[in-house]
Amino acid sequence: MTWRGRGRRPGKCRAIARLFAGGLVMAVFLMFTASPAVRAESPERLGYLVVTPPVGDLDTPLDLVTEGECTRGTAFVVSLDGQGLSQERGNLVGATKFAGLGLPRYPGHYVVPVATSLREYLVRSVDGIQFAGDYELSFVCRNTLDTVPLQVFTGVLRIDENGRYRALGDAALDVRDVVGAEAFDQAAEADELSRKAEIADTEPASPEDVDAPAGAPEALQDGVSPSQAGGWWRTALVVGGALLLMGAALSWAWSRGRDAGRRESQIMGVGESADTSARSS
Repeated sequence: MTWRGRGRRPGKCRAIARLFAGGLVMAVFLMFTASPAVRAESPERLGYLVVTPPVGDLDTPLDLVTEGECTRGTAFVVSLDGQGLSQERGNLVGATKFAGLGLPRYPGHYVVPVATSLREYLVRSVDGIQFAGDYELSFVCRNTLDTVPLQVFTGVLRIDENGRYRALGDAALDVRDVVGAEAFDQAAEADELSRKAEIADTEPASPEDVDAPAGAPEALQDGVSPSQAGGWWRTALVVGGALLLMGAALSWAWSRGRDAGRRESQIMGVGESADTSARSS
């Protein structure tokens, strides 16, 4: 009996080992499948998302400004959630690397121009549905090749039945108050300089605005072309030539008049001589 009992123990150990191995495999499977879903529902909230302009219609171009910066992740997406929107609709702003935003407009904040209008996005999501109510905008920080949300900035839009929206709460804050007066004024000044540069590029340059090349004549460096600088002597030559022609014409006319007078005098002298001879004979 003792030997038979000992012979059964290896089978029980193998069964326990199998159960343990199965439980371990299940735990690993849940760790790689269930954990991302759990984490996806609760990303770290970093702050609010400002919508500018805070009031508009569904065709108004939007800019989004975050309260701060992400401390995790290398990219972001912007999503819109609310009544009538399905999970398969896609993002309002697709996955974008932070490096793709270029130099920050306001240091310490992200500024994202939304290329797609709300109307286009809503119609593309579910056509034929009247959208109205409160919708949450989310700026989601995540890694480039991952869909797990790590951190998030949020803001709320209220859309009415007339196709107009207004930002609620912190989403309606003045950008100047969020980023600071100094950063806001510097960005506005840079925008003005850029606008003036664009206008200057589209207008023809005047001679005074064109820099003369090195070694150019002094007249050209002063903004005057050589033809303009030498125009006075050309005018003088033309006037002098005209005066000479007029003088020559007057001299010729005077000379012709004098010769005609002499011939007339000679003819009259010959006629008087003939009359005198006839009288004397």
